[in-house]
Amino acid sequence: MIIPLASVIKTFLNKDGRNKIYFWYCPSKAEWPRYKLVDDQVKASICIPIFPSKDLHLFSKKEECDNILGKWQMSFTNSLKKGHYFLNFKDKK
Repeated sequence: MIIPLASVIKTFLNKDGRNKIYFWYCPSKAEWPRYKLVDDQVKASICIPIFPSKDLHLFSKKEECDNILGKWQMSFTNSLKKGHYFLNFKDKK
């Protein structure tokens, strides 16, 4: 659903250089009529998750975080800046 929407927005913006999209901050307490309309539509919409299982999604996120931390630890260990811009930790982690 997001990709077709992005395509429509891109077409709209490319059609004329004067076409713009504005984002407004509108808290619910302002009681703007369109806020309730959009809020109701969002709550009624059905969102199909990319991962069918919550556990699979959480595992994927954990694996991604672990990979990022591992790469950071490797680059930090080999860095010449170690000890100059960072605090020293009590343990090696």
